[in-house]
Amino acid sequence: MGRTGINKTNTRGNYFSSTMKKILIVNMFPHISAIFKYGFYLKKYLSKKNKVEFLDLWKDKQYHSDVKRAIALMKGIKLPDCDVLILVAPLLCNSLPVSNAKLKITIFHDMYALNCGSIPIQALAYTTYKNLKHSDLILPVSNFSKQEIINTYGLKDKLHMIHGGIDHTIFKPLNIKREKNTFLHVGRDDERKNFRFVLELIKNTNGKLIKVGSVSKDDMKYIKDNNLNVEIKSNVSDKELCKLYNKTSMLLFPSKNEGLGFPIIESHKCKCPVISANNSGLYESSIKENLTDLNQDLWIKKINEIQNNKKYRNNIIKKGLSHSKKFDWKLYTKHVDKLIVRCVKGNVFKSR
Repeated sequence: MGRTGINKTNTRGNYFSSTMKKILIVNMFPHISAIFKYGFYLKKYLSKKNKVEFLDLWKDKQYHSDVKRAIALMKGIKLPDCDVLILVAPLLCNSLPVSNAKLKITIFHDMYALNCGSIPIQALAYTTYKNLKHSDLILPVSNFSKQEIINTYGLKDKLHMIHGGIDHTIFKPLNIKREKNTFLHVGRDDERKNFRFVLELIKNTNGKLIKVGSVSKDDMKYIKDNNLNVEIKSNVSDKELCKLYNKTSMLLFPSKNEGLGFPIIESHKCKCPVISANNSGLYESSIKENLTDLNQDLWIKKINEIQNNKKYRNNIIKKGLSHSKKFDWKLYTKHVDKLIVRCVKGNVFKSR
């Protein structure tokens, strides 16, 4: 974890007093997204000893519209009164200047929307991300993301890196026979997910691919034109995803940029080998044996080594399983809880 200027007084027990009554967690993103999971699990575990409200704006179907959601994010959302405000993403930061919360926390994932998105997305990110400065604490999901904030905005004293987690009660090894030469890719239709690279691998290896997530029209055309064996699954639950990790030979994850990369960690926990790109937050979610330059020949060589060298395969499965234990939502929430306690004891709660 990173460092902050908070007074590091240790406390125990429930820290709420007559002047601290409620934690408010705010989400406006799809329930299949990694962003949503941060809010969901914070609510689940923080509420065991605290008064927590999870304002899940995604339940309001008007925000399923990209345009309406963007307008709301640009304007900033009027939020209920609270003592501690936790925003699951910096796109919500236009709500910070008008919030009366005593402690304002923003979870930060990456700079991709600001640097590589479409022009409308970049404009939205520019307008909202600059209000990160109104956060008392910023929680980058990786050291990579932390450095991105420092390089762009500074704000070093507000940063406290905490790795996100996975649900170890859901993602686990199952008694399912793996299908050789069957690969898995998990990710939405987004240029940075580099799905065409995966399709080229399937073409060059004559393998079968199970794709979890949406697929663009251009990629669908590529699949049909090359007669590729691709099974597309959308709206997959975590339990169904766990079965796929246990069923397939390996996860292919050639993303060009990720804040962290949950599918890699989930795959490790299910004893499914991974090949990942060697960039961004993937250095932290992956074991070093996964990391590979984005070169088709190198990936084909790695695929063959994993499938045909049992000793090597078992070794990376063992390392991946051990690595996955570092990422746990209970541990994540424990760290956030302690940060809030430090803020209270350090007299961060003051009238504004």
